Amino acid sequence: MEGELGMTEQIIYTELEAIALRWPYNQTEPLDAQIVDNTAKSFNASTSLQTLESVGGTGAVQQVYGSNKAGQLIQPSKNSRITIISPYIAKVGAPPDLTLEIYTAKLSGVRKTVKAEYQENTGYFSTSIYGLNWAGQTFTVATNDPIPKISCYIRREYLSNPSDLVVEIRETSNGVPTSNILASTTIPASSVPDNAHAWVDATFSPAFTPTANTMYAIVLHQLNNGGDSNNNYWTARAGSDAYAGGTRIYSTDGGSSWTVVNTDDEGFRVYQDKELLIPDKQIYTENIPASSISSTAGLQNLTLSKDIFLRQNEQVFIVLSAKDGDANNRYDLYLDPAGNDTNPSLNSVYTTDGGSSWTPNTEDHRVDVSGYELVILYQGTYNYPKAPGSATGSAEVSAYANTGSINIYLIIDKSLSTPVSTSNTTPTILTINDDPLVDNYGSLEWIIAANGDGQADYGKFQPRIKYDKNPVYPRDFGFSELYLLQVKAEQAGTLVRLNDKTSIYLANAGDLYQVSEAFRTPVKKLQVVDGQATCDLLGVE
Repeated sequence: MEGELGMTEQIIYTELEAIALRWPYNQTEPLDAQIVDNTAKSFNASTSLQTLESVGGTGAVQQVYGSNKAGQLIQPSKNSRITIISPYIAKVGAPPDLTLEIYTAKLSGVRKTVKAEYQENTGYFSTSIYGLNWAGQTFTVATNDPIPKISCYIRREYLSNPSDLVVEIRETSNGVPTSNILASTTIPASSVPDNAHAWVDATFSPAFTPTANTMYAIVLHQLNNGGDSNNNYWTARAGSDAYAGGTRIYSTDGGSSWTVVNTDDEGFRVYQDKELLIPDKQIYTENIPASSISSTAGLQNLTLSKDIFLRQNEQVFIVLSAKDGDANNRYDLYLDPAGNDTNPSLNSVYTTDGGSSWTPNTEDHRVDVSGYELVILYQGTYNYPKAPGSATGSAEVSAYANTGSINIYLIIDKSLSTPVSTSNTTPTILTINDDPLVDNYGSLEWIIAANGDGQADYGKFQPRIKYDKNPVYPRDFGFSELYLLQVKAEQAGTLVRLNDKTSIYLANAGDLYQVSEAFRTPVKKLQVVDGQATCDLLGVE
């Protein structure tokens, strides 16, 4: 028990199976690893702030207050350092502060028909469809989600009377259609306008299920090869190679042979039934003062206090909420006009129960994402041990600029360092120490990235731990029991408190408090109240 002098109970032991460990509070220590990659790398990415993602239009609003939250899925097209989120938003009344969160995404179980592959530049008349004159377009799908319909940009010859229009999806070989018809439907001639081109839907029942990363062909012809040059259909084309996943094709012998026009594409849309995503795990949160949000609707820049890293095509949700408020004191987040889904590969969501369940919207929220493009130079994973502090690291890169300046970043688990820069045109050693601080432990991804126009000769990563947790408990080290051996002051005037009872004061840097070898002091809680200390302990599992 604690005695008159305030000493903590001590125990005497003869044998103790324990592991020696050290707690260097508020210090950073290297771990027993250093990863070196001697591969030379070149890189060229803009160092200017840019809009990395722009989603949605402005139509209806979704109200945000209390348990009503709204979110938008984003997917940057580049490896990105995200610095600004700009929702199209307005403050109504006197709401509480706005909360900005970023979540990973997971599948919802809800499916939605979205425009997956398309080419909508249609400035030129293209192929006349009649008799043995057929038109087509090849395309490539990225997923195996079902295709319930396609749309063609087409018209009838003015006041003409062609046969009905047959729309097929066919297998391809060497970039042209085969005779294998995978899906087919017939559109009545009366459903195709004769005064101007329009998007005309061709629906397949059942939907066609494609194979991901496979090229297919849309084939258009008149039923029974009917019509003539005065009773025909006209497609419309881009006039350029606007679509990367396929090309315009046509046949003059009823599909026996095909001509490929690599410099052009027909107007088309391919729709797929995709399972929509909803928010999953939170990776970022920030409080935005209500005073910084305008009552006038518009894109309002929310600058992140801690930049985050997103890989190219990584999907995350931007979620906005307000802890309290009501229908008269809220935020309005704007959606696309009804039926106008400008980013069909993305989706927005809302919840009325604080996030216990999410419902996908039909349209996207209007939001921009800004930041800096990055090029990944070196990367890997490291398994951090459990410790009372933050996972961090240091990096060393030999690099130089071809033109202008280059920036080098260290990224750990999406947390970015402050960049180090050089404009030298000869190899220069650039070092980053301990900027990313990550609470997670276990296997963490580390990345050395860059922007600017330059070269890197090699990269090194040194995992480290910053012992910034205070106070600490046995479980922080993965032990059931701890015993104190020694306290060393790293600064003058260091005060350490043991078990909320005993105070250990060390007046000078370098002063020691040592426990007798015959006694060990049990530690239930250890706290550095002032100064900086290194504590040596024994841990028992």
